Amino acid sequence: NPCNIQTPEFISTGATMVGLTFDIIVLDANLKCYSWKNYACETSIDVFYYVAGIRYTGIIDQPLPPNGPGNPTSVSLSFNPGNNLPVGTAYKIEMCFKPKSGVGNCIQQNTKYVFDNFRNCETSSRAITPNERSASNGHTQQNMPMNVASAQTVQNCLTENFSGQTAGWTYSQGAHVGNYPNPVAGCVDDRGIITPGVGGNNPCNIQTPEFISTGATMVGLTFDIIVLDANLKCYSWKNYACETSIDVFYYVAGIRYTGIIDQPLPPNGPGNPTSVSLSFNPGNNLPLGTAYKIEMCFKPKSGVGNCIQQNTKYVFDNFRNCETSSRPITPNERPGSNGNTQQNIPMDHFTLSPNPTNGSSKITATADSETKSISLLDYNGKVIQSVTGTSFIVFNINGLAKGKYYVQFEKENGDQLRKRVTVN
Repeated sequence: NPCNIQTPEFISTGATMVGLTFDIIVLDANLKCYSWKNYACETSIDVFYYVAGIRYTGIIDQPLPPNGPGNPTSVSLSFNPGNNLPVGTAYKIEMCFKPKSGVGNCIQQNTKYVFDNFRNCETSSRAITPNERSASNGHTQQNMPMNVASAQTVQNCLTENFSGQTAGWTYSQGAHVGNYPNPVAGCVDDRGIITPGVGGNNPCNIQTPEFISTGATMVGLTFDIIVLDANLKCYSWKNYACETSIDVFYYVAGIRYTGIIDQPLPPNGPGNPTSVSLSFNPGNNLPLGTAYKIEMCFKPKSGVGNCIQQNTKYVFDNFRNCETSSRPITPNERPGSNGNTQQNIPMDHFTLSPNPTNGSSKITATADSETKSISLLDYNGKVIQSVTGTSFIVFNINGLAKGKYYVQFEKENGDQLRKRVTVN
């Protein structure tokens, strides 16, 4: 007795991340209000999406939070579609509810699920005009500005790529910030948190610096994780030794709250993406101005047993924390208590293409009208090319060595935003 729900067809805006939220309510089959209850057994969701009849995997075996009185009904999920959803691509999303892997055949008799208040939010790296995104079923998918002070929904992001001075991060014994060869960027030197593999008495926990909440109604996390042999040789990039998952907690005034439990990580190693996208609903725990930290705990997935991942290191890099809040805020409102400024700059107003370059001799950068200068920087922050007084530039990259570079956008008020570009 499966419980699968498939959406109408959407038209992609060039999604780099797809976020889903919905309510799910568990009731007796008679649908009486007083019968609201928890699942009969631990229950999870798989999410797939379909493009031209081809099924792609978004999320596998994500545990659903407890239902019933005293528990939230809202579920927040996100997945990275890679390059499968370019602008204009028609796609559908399928959500499959089932007993969590390892639970066995749990028959939930005298039970109905109610699925309501569905929302599909695409994050894309280009600016689009209001109401541009029309669903092929005739419904309009409103493109509400995520970063504008007059908008009702605001997204604020803080990024950390560990390339400069890094403060406030804590991690398990044996972990440190250091250099590694990045196998997805031509094996160029990169920097990240290098941790031991997990298993046995060898945890892999990473805690962020303190953030100041903008009144978050959803917290989205993205990061890269790369699995290498302990010698950190580029050619040793590999998959996890066993199925591996992540727990996410957040701390407010010393109190630990649960964000995500036992979320499976996608396969690693050649041919697989390194990016992981997660999200959780903090309920009412992060009102405006609240200081909090996030802890990520990597471990063998529940049910796997004691899987000791010897001769293995994880590299954690390119962390991004994006808060979605439901109130208008002004630019640069969100200061980090560790001294870093978390700038409220609309990400979709600043674009780079192609990225990675894939042999192209040029990089095109576009920005908004308030941009003072656009600069191409090397990995150490040295300016290679720079132009002022324009919101559009084509950089000639003939002669540049393969590797990682940055394009820096500086606004008239002094705000700066860097985007990484890979020359390959």
